[in-house]
Amino acid sequence: MADDLESVTLRESQGRDEITPVIFSKGQRYKLLYVEDEEQLAKLLPKILTTSGIDFEVEVAINFEEAIAALKGEKNPHVADGNYSGHTNYAAIITDMNFPGGNGAYVAREARNLGFKGRIVIASGQDMEQAKEQTKGITCIGYLNKPVKPKDIIPALEGRY
Repeated sequence: MADDLESVTLRESQGRDEITPVIFSKGQRYKLLYVEDEEQLAKLLPKILTTSGIDFEVEVAINFEEAIAALKGEKNPHVADGNYSGHTNYAAIITDMNFPGGNGAYVAREARNLGFKGRIVIASGQDMEQAKEQTKGITCIGYLNKPVKPKDIIPALEGRY
């Protein structure tokens, strides 16, 4: 695990000029990766997104190891005989800043290193300036303060703030 964290922090993020955030529209289906270790919050986001009228399929990872497996399209421990979709299939990523085994900055860097081109939103209940410092240099990052207001999720995912 420590080797994974070191490789994420040492490599440069790639593909910076090709980042393409999505403007979500009704009538389309979008996959979203949500990295959140608090079970109640992990269950709440899909319900909140349903009220937007936009069709989201949310895949949840609860720690750093699962987040990296999700980005790589590997085994999803929450689905019998199933894999995560992989970074090329996600329209966006929302990640908690702090969770077991790593943090949102590591996930964001690894997503970019793997070639993820969508928007990444960091959600944090702690010091947002610290989160911004830790994600400095990673393109197309948005930030949400916890507790997250439902009305802020879609604009953050689209890069409106």
